[in-house]
Amino acid sequence: MQGVVIQGPTDYCRDILPDYKDIDNVIVSTWEGEPEENIDFIISLDIPIIQSPKPTIPGHLNVNMQAMSSYAGVDILKTLGVTEVLKIRNDIKVSNITKFLEVLKGDKLSFLALAKEGVRTDLAYSLGYMHYSHDYPVDLIVYGDVDEVGKAFNFQVPPGLAAPPEAIIMYNWCIENNIEFNLNYEYLLNQGVSFFMDKCLENNIQLDWVKRGFDIVETHKNKTYYNY
Repeated sequence: MQGVVIQGPTDYCRDILPDYKDIDNVIVSTWEGEPEENIDFIISLDIPIIQSPKPTIPGHLNVNMQAMSSYAGVDILKTLGVTEVLKIRNDIKVSNITKFLEVLKGDKLSFLALAKEGVRTDLAYSLGYMHYSHDYPVDLIVYGDVDEVGKAFNFQVPPGLAAPPEAIIMYNWCIENNIEFNLNYEYLLNQGVSFFMDKCLENNIQLDWVKRGFDIVETHKNKTYYNY
């Protein structure tokens, strides 16, 4: 049984949420302090909502806030019997959500794409070993077995850890599964991780990042440094 966690601030709920009116097992997971008019709109759609307290330490690029709200939504859906879950931001509009869920069904843990090593050399960070590039999965949308997605987001980072959130999510999944943390594309495929760029292209599925004003599928397919 599939479910959807729509995670993050509620600014774009009027653009995004009506698309889910015919989808089962949808939940909005956000934080306390969101505008009341947005909360009222979500309630009017009869979509359950979780408002978690904001973490004391937001983390680099608010990674702790992302992790907390994502995990809270996944955990609730698991108690309802959901076995596979789509975690998507509250500012991304899927052109055909029904088709999207259909083509993702059965994936263990899936991301849009993975950046190759050596893309950029302006950031160094240590998560068990040192990286000198932005080699991590695109994490705006994550799909998979409810337990595997839960493992990816069941963390809170300490102050001072400035790794990209995408890398921390992948790191946590590896640690939770007692496997080596390695962002090599072939290595991740061998661990059951998959990438759904091809599925989007084959099925003409757009993933419009409303906040940024572009389709992330169209943007990333033209970046030759992305494996998928």
